[in-house]
Amino acid sequence: MSRNLTWWNASNDIAVITPVRAASSQFVRDLIARVERGPIGAPAVGPYRVPWEVSQEDQCEQLIAELGLPADPEAELVASELYLPGLGATSRTLGAWLDQRRRVAGLTTVTVREIHQQVRLIYQRARAYRRVRERGVRAMTIHQAKNREFDSVIVLWPYEVAGAADRQRRLLYNAITRAKRQVVVVVQDPARLRQPPFVPA
Repeated sequence: MSRNLTWWNASNDIAVITPVRAASSQFVRDLIARVERGPIGAPAVGPYRVPWEVSQEDQCEQLIAELGLPADPEAELVASELYLPGLGATSRTLGAWLDQRRRVAGLTTVTVREIHQQVRLIYQRARAYRRVRERGVRAMTIHQAKNREFDSVIVLWPYEVAGAADRQRRLLYNAITRAKRQVVVVVQDPARLRQPPFVPA
């Protein structure tokens, strides 16, 4: 993996993509940690920083946790008393939505369920319309890479990939087709290359 990062030049747009979250696979965690820890091989290459991209779901959950909402999704809250953490764009957008509800529809209360839905919608729109294209190396799941393209892709394929052969083929196809120029697949056990999704079922 470090060799590929060197050949492809870390200034390019490189994605390390895996079908599972890092927390689900020791192989994925260890491989990325080794690349980040220090030089590898002779001649030595690396280390390379490979940050994990925060998923939209994780961002939503973090903001919702910071809001300190009741557990009951139907609980009603007074909108003007809702604590909006920080001055970030998401908090400002949520505040503007609450203000618009009050001004246009005269609604002064909001349910926990409505806040959850709005937070998810805000993050969904932010991802769909972002203009700044990130460069460099970053790791993510196949789900996070959906509908995106990168100059180069490294696919990490651990034991923990579950499901039928057809599902695994779709995952592998989705990961590989994120690459515009080049792709390499790193499989936890080379013997798996003789099994689906790497060979026909």
